Amino acid sequence: MSDSVDFYMSNKWKPVIIALFFPFEWLLWRKLYLYFFFIFVGYNLISFITIFSVALLTNDNINLTIFISMIIRVLLFVYGKKLYLTFVSKKILKIKAAYHDIESRKNNIQKSGGINTILPVVFFLLFTLLPAVFSLVKSV
Repeated sequence: MSDSVDFYMSNKWKPVIIALFFPFEWLLWRKLYLYFFFIFVGYNLISFITIFSVALLTNDNINLTIFISMIIRVLLFVYGKKLYLTFVSKKILKIKAAYHDIESRKNNIQKSGGINTILPVVFFLLFTLLPAVFSLVKSV
């Protein structure tokens, strides 16, 4: 690994503040698509089960869903950087193993790196703002 990657790996413990407020968007922004998929599906599955099973017994379904959301946010806040750096390190090692030419390695690392700016915005609009607008329109 390069010196810059080693430096960042030594600072794994730093919290990811944006993940505390926008956990799903942060995963998409950092191109952690598989982690996003499993966490998003898991969260929605648990929310669905909670709403339709616990709602029959009590009215605490919203509290449990909010609690699960807060757990996801705190875990990504604390361990998000470590998760991301481990993901990047594995990706770099795979590219280094697959390409022996330095120029090919550099090109493939550049292609697979970076951030995704469009997908988090689309996700935010579809799953945060759109339901809020529908809720306001419905209440009027």
